[in-house]
Amino acid sequence: MDDTDAHFLHWVGWGISASARVLKTGQHPPHEGSNALGYPRYDGPCPQDHRVHHYRFSVYALDKNVAPSLTGVIPKAHVLATARLVGTYKD
Repeated sequence: MDDTDAHFLHWVGWGISASARVLKTGQHPPHEGSNALGYPRYDGPCPQDHRVHHYRFSVYALDKNVAPSLTGVIPKAHVLATARLVGTYKD
């Protein structure tokens, strides 16, 4: 999940089974990368400028278990399909 207005990575996780249908509250994926604050966790929306921000949730189906880069980018050569949802939030 990233904030496209602030260019802020809130969370990245991978290694989730293709058969998984949900991550329950408090459940973590097998692997988590560092967010923009440097922590391997989810940090929710908190825009500092009090304007509407757009939050992009991206899910990738991969042909093998690969880790994203430090910025959350997935190697395109391994992407089979992508789904995205954009939501907004204003503090």
